[in-house]
Amino acid sequence: MSCSACGLPPVLNQSLQRCSRCKSAWYHDIECQKQHYPKHKAQCRRISHASFASLLVATADKSTVAAKSSSPRRATPQEECDSSIEIDSNSSAETKSEISYKHPLVECKVHDGKGRSLIAISDMYIGCHPLDPSSSDVNTKGWCRPLVPPVLLESERISRCAYCFQKIQPTNPPNRDKSLRSFTMPAHRFHQHCSKQCQEKDKDHVVEEYAVRILDQLKLPEFKGLQPSSAVILCSRILRDSVKSSSISMKFEELCFNINDLSQEEKDHHLKVMIQCSLFLRYARSNINDKNHQAYERACSMIQTDPTLAYKFMSRIMMNGFTISTLEQIGIGIGLYPAASMINHSCRPNALQSFWFFPPRDREEPNSPMLQITTCQRVKAGDEITISYCDGAAPRHIRRKELWDGYKFDCYCTWCNDIESDLSVVGLKCPDAACSGRVVRVPDEAIPSLSRSEQPRFKCDSCGYSRYTETLAELTQNVKNIEATMKQEGYGSDIVNVNKCGMHLHRNYESFKKICNTQYSWYVAWSADAIVNWSINSLRLYEDEKTQEEICTRALRLIDDSRPAMRFCFNHLKWRMLQGIEAKLRLFVNCKDIDAFNLLWDARRYFSLFVDPDSDEVLSSLDGSIDYYSYINVCCGLDPLEKYFAHLAPNKVRTIWIMNGCKDYNTDPKKNMVSFLYGQEE
Repeated sequence: MSCSACGLPPVLNQSLQRCSRCKSAWYHDIECQKQHYPKHKAQCRRISHASFASLLVATADKSTVAAKSSSPRRATPQEECDSSIEIDSNSSAETKSEISYKHPLVECKVHDGKGRSLIAISDMYIGCHPLDPSSSDVNTKGWCRPLVPPVLLESERISRCAYCFQKIQPTNPPNRDKSLRSFTMPAHRFHQHCSKQCQEKDKDHVVEEYAVRILDQLKLPEFKGLQPSSAVILCSRILRDSVKSSSISMKFEELCFNINDLSQEEKDHHLKVMIQCSLFLRYARSNINDKNHQAYERACSMIQTDPTLAYKFMSRIMMNGFTISTLEQIGIGIGLYPAASMINHSCRPNALQSFWFFPPRDREEPNSPMLQITTCQRVKAGDEITISYCDGAAPRHIRRKELWDGYKFDCYCTWCNDIESDLSVVGLKCPDAACSGRVVRVPDEAIPSLSRSEQPRFKCDSCGYSRYTETLAELTQNVKNIEATMKQEGYGSDIVNVNKCGMHLHRNYESFKKICNTQYSWYVAWSADAIVNWSINSLRLYEDEKTQEEICTRALRLIDDSRPAMRFCFNHLKWRMLQGIEAKLRLFVNCKDIDAFNLLWDARRYFSLFVDPDSDEVLSSLDGSIDYYSYINVCCGLDPLEKYFAHLAPNKVRTIWIMNGCKDYNTDPKKNMVSFLYGQEE
């Protein structure tokens, strides 16, 4: 919670004061309230008048109220949404999450050809969590429980805890809480854990470690010398837990599947995963009577008796599984969440999915990641709750391919049926500056062989230029290859290679601009975002302050150049993320930029609706940036920051650096700021 006037959180050891008339605004003191009143007046009157009218109705119907006084009053959706965010910022995230709804906001309905769906039965506002806490798959805080413990992706097994999914700290700074210190694990272990608590809570790692050790010794040709994939591990956990619990088996069988549209290649892949899963379960059993042996027999029966059972099993996972991702939409794991699997897709959704992580803390036990659904738009009663299964900002043909490959359905929402809007998202123009023609799409009827895996064709209606499809495919693949290279090799100490990747990204961006409109083309926004991410991750490699500021300045120019396209294409979360990045870059160049500081605070407040402020990596980075720059500005005597940050001790920044492993604070504070704000060396 922050002040409605200045946007800053409460002063240490002091609570915000609420508007006594409407109860919907919070202030530091009377000065903030007077400053904000011209903007707040209309809303204050409207809310207070509505409350007064409700009071009159309640008074007139006093007999009815008295008759029902023995039962608790049902809060309105507006009150529930307000209560979920109108909490003093000194309260912990646990206090916020303990607020539960007194009645369900949605109901499940079945539609022909669409399956199950969630329909709102009450009006909801931004920030509501619509899932029913009375469900066995949703806890009282509105978070979806996983059907079985989720699984890390192969690329994250070394750097993250296999149970709570938190990053494993390479060092143990003396000022860090002991409960958050790294739990030393042998390098050869299949599962890594951040603490002893996570290792004890992880009931799967013992049998899985044993199976991996046996498979490494046998060197079976089915695995080709590689460790079992994340899909194999998840399948084995579903089979083992289904044998142990009939309720888990029943919930998994209720999930939808589609095997009629599977290609032969996909069927072969599904069968291969199930064969590897059966071998994994075979060596995971400790004796012939345990549950692992029964799971092994069930896997063998699906493969040998009827492969269709294996296809259905894998299809349920592929169509209902969630990619567990960070706030930056970086995938780190996979899991099944039955309560959220009934939420259908829309390219323009009214809700967002996010994940809460629960590392070990004082007096708190760790837990597996949980899924949270949060409304990002106002929802009226009767509307369907929808989320996006793909990048909803991408052009129609990219969305169609992703949805068909992953979920085997075609989307026919209003956004997908709007061809003119899709042309704007693609945003093509004639590369000949002298040509005044308009780029149009060649109708699908003219290309009967056009499949979902092929891009639509375009041409200029004046000069006839038509090599758009080939050029877009080539440039898009170039950017993907560069990003894959940087992700695989990491942003290490090889500055030459990092510079080469940056040069290629800039060249691709300029090539996109030659055939794409910079005002609304998704290709321009997407390629610019790749360069911004490169700039942030490569910043810490340079020790020269001039070079660092030059990288930041170039990135800011790029953001300004592509801002219209990014604003037009990106969704709420992606746009706020970009604003937070821009604010960091601006503050790095000019630490006295108050507008950038406020932008950073706005992004922080928005992100706190979707993730745990105490454990999310992005919010922790934003908090560190806010603390650093606030201290700098207080030292410079800038107002209005002084009112809030006057309590910061002189060694506040030094403490932040030490806690984050930056030991050379006194020698090079500028370098420490780069290391902390834009990524630390492992």
